[in-house]
Amino acid sequence: MHPKPPPAVPIHPSRSAGQEGFTLVETVLVVIVLTIGLTGIANLTSLANRKQREANSNSSAANAIASDIAEIRRINDRYTCGSVTTTTASCTISSSDLSQNGYYPTSTAGQTNFNNRCTYNPSTFDLVTDLATAIPTSSSASSAALTAAGVTRTITTNAQAGMHLYTVSYSYGGSTVRTLSLVPTAAAWCP
Repeated sequence: MHPKPPPAVPIHPSRSAGQEGFTLVETVLVVIVLTIGLTGIANLTSLANRKQREANSNSSAANAIASDIAEIRRINDRYTCGSVTTTTASCTISSSDLSQNGYYPTSTAGQTNFNNRCTYNPSTFDLVTDLATAIPTSSSASSAALTAAGVTRTITTNAQAGMHLYTVSYSYGGSTVRTLSLVPTAAAWCP
């Protein structure tokens, strides 16, 4: 009987028998795959951070607008002609909430003034022009928050179809994001 020949050992040209490790080609491929993966992760992280900043900015703008609207509604409800005593005096914004009797003047001259304002004649008297002028100074805290958030507020009183109506618009990022139309609470006491 003939002895069995030893099993054939595969020959790898890049490795000698018994040597283990990576070849240069394998190392380069691993580096390329890792580079692509890390670049993708970096891009995703950058995108996520940018989206988070945009969301925070949008949230700041929305919060500033909501706060300003609440302030304008409070001013709208506190706008009164009740303390007017002459035929030419402007209505004012009360520092506190008013009772139902706080909107209409008690003096005859004040009543004449208020009734003239109720006819809505913007060239002489009306209820919204003085109020729209007073809003920016009366809401200085919310105005500052709007500016800090990059929001622009505009108040329009003209072309309101002969009504005691004013419109507040908010712009952010170059477009109008919110519009609010209000009638002064005092207008409910117009004859």
